[in-house]
Amino acid sequence: MKRTILYIYLLPLLFVASVAHAQQELMLSQMPDAWQQSSLNPAYFPKEKRIVIGLPSVAIDAWHSGTLSYNDLFRDENGTRFFDFGQIIEKLDPVNEVSYRQRIETASVGFRLPGPGKSAITLGHAIRLNSNITYTKELAQLFWEGNAQFIGQTIQVAPSTRTHDWHELSVGFSRSFGKLRVGAKVKYLAGISAFITDPQANKMSIYTNPDIYQLEMSTDYGFYSAGIVSAIDTSGLGFDVVTGEFQNGFSGANSGLAFDLGFTYDITDRLTVHASAVDLGASMRWEAANYFHSKADYAYNGVTIPGSDIINGESDLNFSDKLDTLNDIFQFSKITTNFSTAVPSRFFVGANYAFGKRLQVATSLFHEQGNAENKTSFGVSAHFMPIKLIGVGLMYAVNDQSVTNIGAQLSLNPGPIRFFVASDNLGGVFSPLKSPRVNVRTGLSIRI
Repeated sequence: MKRTILYIYLLPLLFVASVAHAQQELMLSQMPDAWQQSSLNPAYFPKEKRIVIGLPSVAIDAWHSGTLSYNDLFRDENGTRFFDFGQIIEKLDPVNEVSYRQRIETASVGFRLPGPGKSAITLGHAIRLNSNITYTKELAQLFWEGNAQFIGQTIQVAPSTRTHDWHELSVGFSRSFGKLRVGAKVKYLAGISAFITDPQANKMSIYTNPDIYQLEMSTDYGFYSAGIVSAIDTSGLGFDVVTGEFQNGFSGANSGLAFDLGFTYDITDRLTVHASAVDLGASMRWEAANYFHSKADYAYNGVTIPGSDIINGESDLNFSDKLDTLNDIFQFSKITTNFSTAVPSRFFVGANYAFGKRLQVATSLFHEQGNAENKTSFGVSAHFMPIKLIGVGLMYAVNDQSVTNIGAQLSLNPGPIRFFVASDNLGGVFSPLKSPRVNVRTGLSIRI
């Protein structure tokens, strides 16, 4: 029996994946003397320092649910590497999630105010990106193996995503009251772009007729777009995505606010506890954005080749003949509208204990809440400075994806300069192509 691949249903998934590029930062919250801690707790300010300048810092956290890694997408044969999506299908869950988060802190500065209160003010700018993509195993099977396996069945193949990036401008204030130090930060969020599927219209179903093997397709699928897709033209070849220009983010049209609160308390000279709430109330309202919606039913004879042939160039598919059927299937309508996106709030609680100037142990509990992305993790770590210029650390952590996470940190401290690189998942740093999760954070600062 010939296998029929409905390749047109790849287009929404491939497009969503192309714009998608979760971040827990347990190690950073436990690191002694790292200025970038102030992004997790506004009460933090280095002791005995008057001015701190934060230079560019990058944090990346990427993962796929389950055990799937990048290398699983390829196979080697006679010295040649081939893309083989079929290798991963047996590893997929019924519903799968891909997440990518990125934070680039371009610059920040903190300065202690004169007076007995030991007050401090901080200013900063960062560019952030959050992306989550959800897709079904049935979509992957349809893509690579065709629809013959689903004869007489109705399958759902609609992918969903929440992808947006934005500028973050922050102003913070902290003050000491004896052993207690409290801090607060207000952040102005300026949206750059967003691509959000509509949870109320997230259906793409396919039924394969067992008598004539005809595909019967039904769509009720919508998405919001700001700064990415400005038009979908289903004329000519049938599916022409027109992308809009990315905005600079400071027009005032796509904006919002967020707040950070935190404290640190020195129980003894050696023991400090801390807690913070980050991105409280964080949301952005996107003005004059686009909403695209497809609601249609269609019977289709399909293309008698599997997706593997398309990818590996073994097909004589004539796209000019086949793509025009998208006119009859998707028929995306477009309206101009406003919509909002929310950023999950993050909460940290932890403690640090110093055995002296060279050795410190720490623990931290993290929880993220919002957008159905609730996540919790816990970690314990030890940090050691064999000499004044070098610091190293190891962490064991448990999170929603794994109970065997080993993190590590290295810091260099020549004079007033502080540089560090840290990861909550050490395996993802040394073998990123073999790991289902990659987490890394680097930072540089100058302290005076």
